[in-house]
Amino acid sequence: VYGDGHVSVAQRRVILSATDEDFVLEFKKNLEIWSEFNVRFSTRYIKPSNGIQRRKLQYVSYIDSKEASLFLKKFNLYSLLNESEMVRSAFLKGFFDSEGSVIKNKLGLHCYNTNKETILLIKKILESLGIESTLTVYSTSPIGEYSGGKPYYTLNIYRKESIMKYYNLISFTIIENKGG
Repeated sequence: VYGDGHVSVAQRRVILSATDEDFVLEFKKNLEIWSEFNVRFSTRYIKPSNGIQRRKLQYVSYIDSKEASLFLKKFNLYSLLNESEMVRSAFLKGFFDSEGSVIKNKLGLHCYNTNKETILLIKKILESLGIESTLTVYSTSPIGEYSGGKPYYTLNIYRKESIMKYYNLISFTIIENKGG
């Protein structure tokens, strides 16, 4: 939920919406295991805006649960640093599936986020698994009425050893993120 997902305590909802059906179905499966609830799955179209010219199909998976939304809203992400390699790897897998991709022309991986604290934590978790990354700060470009200039952060993994370690420990759920 720290990428394409959202937690709303007011609506008592934990939700993920994305354009990749496999990714949303994997989220649904894991949310059902974790919450022991029947998780809803549906589709919807994103309305066109200044930056989006046509409607785009999204897959949506969610539960309505006050307890789950409160737990996730209060969850301390930094506690992941004390979790097992398996838990840290699973978290990174979901985050990179949501916010990352393969850089084909430079043979590397990267992920983006506008939350500096979150991206610095992702960097620490990668380091805790022996995966080196570099952090770069960019500014958003203007689109339509949006003036741009908001900072966003990119983590890049270029070293061959780190890419191999990422692939062996974490990998991807989404096929297109594998470069395939």
